[in-house]
Amino acid sequence: MTPEKIGILGGTFDPIHYAHLLLAEEAKSAFSLDKVLLMPSGHSYMKEEMGKKVTKASDRLTMARLSALGEKGLFVSDMEIRREGNTYTADTLEALAKENPDAVYYFIVGADTLCNMHTWYKPETIFALAEICVAVREDQVEEEILQETIERLQREYGARIHRLPILSVGISSTLIRDRVARGESIHFLTPAAVESYILEKGLYQDELSNRSNLPTGLINENIALSRENRLEIVHKVEEILPYKRFVHSLGVAGTAYALSLVHGADPERAELAGFLHDVGKYLSKEDKIRLCEENGLPVSEIERDNEELLHAKAGAVIARQTFGVEDEEILSAIRCHSTGKPAMTLLEKILYIADYIEPGRNLAKRLPEIRKAAFRDLDEALLMILSDTLTYLRLKEAPIDPMTEETYAYYQQSK
Repeated sequence: MTPEKIGILGGTFDPIHYAHLLLAEEAKSAFSLDKVLLMPSGHSYMKEEMGKKVTKASDRLTMARLSALGEKGLFVSDMEIRREGNTYTADTLEALAKENPDAVYYFIVGADTLCNMHTWYKPETIFALAEICVAVREDQVEEEILQETIERLQREYGARIHRLPILSVGISSTLIRDRVARGESIHFLTPAAVESYILEKGLYQDELSNRSNLPTGLINENIALSRENRLEIVHKVEEILPYKRFVHSLGVAGTAYALSLVHGADPERAELAGFLHDVGKYLSKEDKIRLCEENGLPVSEIERDNEELLHAKAGAVIARQTFGVEDEEILSAIRCHSTGKPAMTLLEKILYIADYIEPGRNLAKRLPEIRKAAFRDLDEALLMILSDTLTYLRLKEAPIDPMTEETYAYYQQSK
């Protein structure tokens, strides 16, 4: 019988956010893990010794549980929360190994954490009981230092260490706490259920961090909705879409927000476009055609024969009429998010790419490569997606919208 492979992602999770969840998903996929345990720390003695206030354990545990709702293979353990005294990873691994001695454990850490693990309590126990999955971000630790650390730990402890390249999405718990304290939006930085919990409990509102990680001047006044209006949008979209499509929309919105921070777009506009991009998907064919024709949007013969191609145009109409979006670039991004178009704007590229690479996607063969490219060069990622999409449709002998072919030809020529 094949032993169960279990990932462990520990942390303060104050609060948990999409970068945590993306890391869990990437590790699960890369190492074929049966499940990943989110492990909120109990007594975070290292942070408290540095004078950092930590939210009470019950709130951090609840937020972790809310983030895992409906996520396949993602579970939350309260083992460290229940344990009295300081939280030590060695003790946690010993307890897990006693409960399930046949399992293979993968302890997920960042590259910066790996460099300090030799100073932890009983490091020999940690390396004996778990394989280490080290998340490598280009901007985190110099390659030479990381490689020297890996070789030293292998030599001294027999450590089994695996690299996991990850996306740098620019989200942190500190950023979220700072934004809440300043009364700013945290939409799509953390799951909607976690956001609602933070607001209902009044967490982080009396704590201003000394750091400010968010660039200024990014909020567009025309669509800067109040927190209450944005929550209303979340609930309304949740009513419109099936659960899996709603979760997909959350993923697209969060990815679009992260891409905007990297590439200099307005993250508030990008997240709104991402959240609303599929609101027309489940209309009947007749309603899609009617909405397009009544609002002056041309419907081609291939679109009439293949209603799936119409949901983007219909979605833009719903975004304007139902959700009150008047920003034409947002509406245009929604209209072309399925096919693309030549000479796309920055926001249009971001939405098109985010729809393809959001964390819930896992079938396309080149996804890891495309995800890396997206945070480096949007046009490079765009061309890869268009090429793979056309290849897939041709192999399936599925109908291809001419606009997709035109878009591919345009960016191939630009390259």
